[in-house]
Amino acid sequence: MTTTTDTVKPLTAEQAELALILTGDFHGPWGAGLNEIAERRHTVIDTAELERLRKAARRLHLFEEWANEGYAPALVFDDDGRWAVSFTSASPVPPDGGFTDTEQISVLVEPHEWHDSVNAAIDAAQKEEGQ
Repeated sequence: MTTTTDTVKPLTAEQAELALILTGDFHGPWGAGLNEIAERRHTVIDTAELERLRKAARRLHLFEEWANEGYAPALVFDDDGRWAVSFTSASPVPPDGGFTDTEQISVLVEPHEWHDSVNAAIDAAQKEEGQ
């Protein structure tokens, strides 16, 4: 008899990362769910790759942490290849149940907040916020 695990091909590290991001399967300290994903899918992820994936998971969840602390973080791209995380924005107050129409939100970005990658922008915002 063939079981499901016998017919499932192992995930690549990129597929495991995508699965983690899409499912929010974190279980415990940041990115600990990666070990479970790897074990379930028989994926071998070396220590350096596992640490990179944990950092990616942590960056993603920083936005939820900031929002829970009362901030309104915005990840912005400038069409010139640069990224920024801004905590300065203006938007209408959403009605109960959220917006149902298109709304305009203005985001202010200081020159020092622009970075060449998403990761660099998030890391800089994290340092600035002292986390």
